[in-house]
Amino acid sequence: MFEYKKIAVIGCSGGGKTTFSKKLAEITGIPLYHLDNIYWQPDTSHLKRPFFVKKQKEIMKTDSWIIDGNYGGTMKYRIKKCELLYFFDIPTEVCLEGVLKRDRKRDDIACELEPNDE
Repeated sequence: MFEYKKIAVIGCSGGGKTTFSKKLAEITGIPLYHLDNIYWQPDTSHLKRPFFVKKQKEIMKTDSWIIDGNYGGTMKYRIKKCELLYFFDIPTEVCLEGVLKRDRKRDDIACELEPNDE
């Protein structure tokens, strides 16, 4: 059994955070929350900061979570509450390659889904 129940995953875009987080959630059974999905709304607007902070705090009050994403303005809350922090310290060139390879709409961000994909 996995001993940690509150996990934060941070690092540069394109560095593999989401891929890693999905696999970790699959292996551990811990609920996964992508900050991009919380921040970005289906109409491409975003949550205002107070609501974004509130949503993260609600998640962090639960018994277990994996939170994937950066958002520096709210990172202090996640770092303070997590039991385990994965920091993806990946070279810039590798992250850029990851972003370019991903040259597609992301199916894990609501605002990038086509209306009939929801």
